[in-house]
Amino acid sequence: MDFSEEEAIQRYTGNPQMGIEANLRLNAPIRHEGFTIDFSYETGLFIVKFDKPTEESSAKFEKWFAENGLKDKANFLLSL
Repeated sequence: MDFSEEEAIQRYTGNPQMGIEANLRLNAPIRHEGFTIDFSYETGLFIVKFDKPTEESSAKFEKWFAENGLKDKANFLLSL
């Protein structure tokens, strides 16, 4: 499916998560306290690896996810 430049910009700006994920891809791997986010070009998914204890690290990731304006975890593979 081909989009004009205007349509592409409209889709991109109409979906803030796309912009956030694009920035994450450019900066991966990203290390945070309790977890690391990397991007797999092979699968097209973000791989989230949690430090132990995983419950605490998972809670930190959930907080970070919400604070960064992300809502859909479809592109994130959580590796517990």
